[in-house]
Amino acid sequence: MSSAVKGVVVFGAGIAGKVRIRDTSHVSNEECPWKLIGFVSRRKLDIDGVTQLTEDEVFQRADVHAVIVCTEPSEHERIIRKSLEHCKHVLVEFPVSTSAAVTKDLYTLANQKGVVLHEENIALLTPGFLSLKEQITEVKAKIVSGEISLSGSYNGWVEDFNKSGGPFCVNISLIESLYELIGEDIEVTNGKLDINDEGFTAQANLTSSKCSQLSLTVKRTKEKCKREKQMKFILENGQVIEETPYKPPTTSSPQQNNKPGLFMQDFLLYMDEIQGIKPFTYETRRSIRCMELADNIHHLMGLSPN
Repeated sequence: MSSAVKGVVVFGAGIAGKVRIRDTSHVSNEECPWKLIGFVSRRKLDIDGVTQLTEDEVFQRADVHAVIVCTEPSEHERIIRKSLEHCKHVLVEFPVSTSAAVTKDLYTLANQKGVVLHEENIALLTPGFLSLKEQITEVKAKIVSGEISLSGSYNGWVEDFNKSGGPFCVNISLIESLYELIGEDIEVTNGKLDINDEGFTAQANLTSSKCSQLSLTVKRTKEKCKREKQMKFILENGQVIEETPYKPPTTSSPQQNNKPGLFMQDFLLYMDEIQGIKPFTYETRRSIRCMELADNIHHLMGLSPN
């Protein structure tokens, strides 16, 4: 375990990247010391008080110990592999990569290099999800069916499967949520993709020992609309258990008990893993298994892993 300051660089300066830059710009503390060294972007950007670096500069600098990858999924493998080969710890916005084989290979490389590869999934940290997981864990009645759905607008690359890796790759969070709620013995039974002039709808049916009827749906449209996610489970006794939608705190209403935001919570978990405070074997297994399920769904849809 090391308490030395960890130099951090953020790759990508889109929505998630700018949140990561903002969070890691905060002054660290003795328990989890870090320093934001800068960011990397294909665009020339002026972000107040933060240095823009080139990739070559990042990997040449000895004071960069950890990177955060916030690019489109098709870029993840290249940046992660290069980071790991230079013995840099990696936090990547989900998914790790666009195929299970590559994901497994990258975790193996991280283990060989003695560094951390951490996949972000802030959806698993929301109060609504944690409450849902607790309710599912405590139920005595049989779960008859479960549904998880996500809808939203195109964003420029999420609809480009060459960049996103496919609907259940870029939305691997849905499969990981199911994994956390139902268990790891999930199998895919069907997958269907419908693309039309309005957008696309991707559907998957799955089964497990805990619930034989599970479904995942991703719908993206060209028309601008609000992003919405729903999780619903129906029990044999007729009870319905649903996730309470997460509402981020507004700037005018401080977070309860000064609790850090979800991205910062995830970053602190990453720092704990780097310092050896928190093991990450379980998260590695979950990440690989869920990408295997995504690959299986895409195969049934006629899509191949990139």
